[in-house]
Amino acid sequence: MMRLILCVVVAALSGGVASAQTFACQYVASAGLVWKNEKWRNTTFALPKPFFLKVASNNLVPASVAPIFHAGEWDVKCDSRSNETGKPVKNVEVSCVGGLGNFLYFSPTNGQGAVVFTYGSAAEHQSIRDDLQLYPFTCQKM
Repeated sequence: MMRLILCVVVAALSGGVASAQTFACQYVASAGLVWKNEKWRNTTFALPKPFFLKVASNNLVPASVAPIFHAGEWDVKCDSRSNETGKPVKNVEVSCVGGLGNFLYFSPTNGQGAVVFTYGSAAEHQSIRDDLQLYPFTCQKM
């Protein structure tokens, strides 16, 4: 919680994109799989540092997602939709993909989301696999 408060203070001092909503976010859990002795094994991971997401025009700003994926802004694609087509937007859901095998899902409405890293599932050699990681997170609007 202290890390989230620190993020809020830093963001408040640094300003932001006009008309964009900024969210201070922190991971709340982790789960995943590691490849060991040619089998997938359940595990957990250390939680990454808190981060910020920016939403503009009911969509995530790719530049705010790129650092999470360790990818370039140009490599992040986001798409949003509301739950009720043709009506005023009440519940917005946003998903982003980027890099190789990275996925983020976020609801600015309730501040909940998750990040998933799946790149390791498709390694060419059976004896080598990278970790599969899942990190749910929660955010507060600033």
